Amino acid sequence: MLRQEALESRRTMTDHIMLIDLFRRSFRFRTVITVVMMLSQQLGGINTVMFYSTHIFMNVGLNKNHALVATLLIGLWNVASTVPVFWLIDNPTLGRRPLMIYGMIGMIVSIILLVISTNTSDTIWKFLPVVFLIMFVVSFAIGPGSVAWIYTSEIFHTNARANANAILSVTNWGTNSIVSFAFLQIQVSTTSIPPLRCT
Repeated sequence: MLRQEALESRRTMTDHIMLIDLFRRSFRFRTVITVVMMLSQQLGGINTVMFYSTHIFMNVGLNKNHALVATLLIGLWNVASTVPVFWLIDNPTLGRRPLMIYGMIGMIVSIILLVISTNTSDTIWKFLPVVFLIMFVVSFAIGPGSVAWIYTSEIFHTNARANANAILSVTNWGTNSIVSFAFLQIQVSTTSIPPLRCT
């Protein structure tokens, strides 16, 4: 019995899986999970924050130098926050699902606080958007930013992983492009300051 199961498992692992096979019954649920996780990652707006953070900071009143330093800090925090995930993701008290959920909650809370802080005229609030965007990036890095890629490589067999990652990448960059260009259009239609102007 065990020998038969082992042979069946080996046969499944060596069968060539075409891209279209990932949308059939045996792989469909895993493919849906992959796409939904990547959509939740990109629709959170992380790349808009990374692409336009300098512009966002200048719009809330920081001068060019402060805005550039704040953007550098966001990039550094993004890298630094990704490192602990290698240990946290296999931690018995955390794992993939809690990291994903806590990361999404952190992103929601920090973006709400960001909106509140950018709608006040008090000078003391001027640097708070930097803090809240760092919170946003850290929440992303420990949650959706890492878990989505790792989880996809785990739920597919080796023979299907390349095509699964192809779907993941198309979803990632396609959604990223839509969100980024949509942000540009919203900026053009709602503000008098042209996007990407840093002078």
